[in-house]
Amino acid sequence: IYQNRIFQGADWGFASDPTCLIQCFIMGDSLYIEYESYGYKTELDDIPALFNIIPDAKRWAIKADCSRPETISHVRRKGGFNLSGAPKWENSIIDGIEYMKAFKEIVIHPRCTNLIQEFAKICSV
Repeated sequence: IYQNRIFQGADWGFASDPTCLIQCFIMGDSLYIEYESYGYKTELDDIPALFNIIPDAKRWAIKADCSRPETISHVRRKGGFNLSGAPKWENSIIDGIEYMKAFKEIVIHPRCTNLIQEFAKICSV
């Protein structure tokens, strides 16, 4: 049980794809997603403020899309976040989806409206 450990993940976007940060934890066989911050057309200098919407975002490590090392560096330096690139490999997205499907349940807090919409799109396919 990882109830005393928070996990965070960031993804970089700009126009129709959002820049976002998700905060979650695992308890037993369940994944609980507690907080989200989403921004469209978010400028680099505005990302730290976007991430600071999430309580204690600076306290826990953040794994981010490694395809933008300059963005990781900028947000780490300017925002003071413990941010590093998440490793990628062939089929890493498929592996991640399979990992999530292995949870007994995924519980998304109602305040995470953007993520709820994303899951609804995926689950309706």
